[in-house]
Amino acid sequence: CALGRFFTLSLTANVTSITFTNLPAAGAGQSLSIRIRQDATGSRTVALPASFKATGGSDTAVQAAANAYTLLEIETFDQGTRWEYAMQEIAA
Repeated sequence: CALGRFFTLSLTANVTSITFTNLPAAGAGQSLSIRIRQDATGSRTVALPASFKATGGSDTAVQAAANAYTLLEIETFDQGTRWEYAMQEIAA
């Protein structure tokens, strides 16, 4: 997390775990944006950790279509014990 707040993830296989390092000290929040792109095959999945809690109206899976984009916005207020997220398709 010390490297920035905006990241990209190009899927070429299913993602089975996500780990974050260098979170700020307790009492400070952290927010991240991850733009996820399917490869030409599509149907790749991303398993979100149990500590991720969706905000209302959020998708709970990345878009499956080949070359589709999904935006994952996450934030934590307790050093990653709980993450709140919003995930939505990005229009082509």
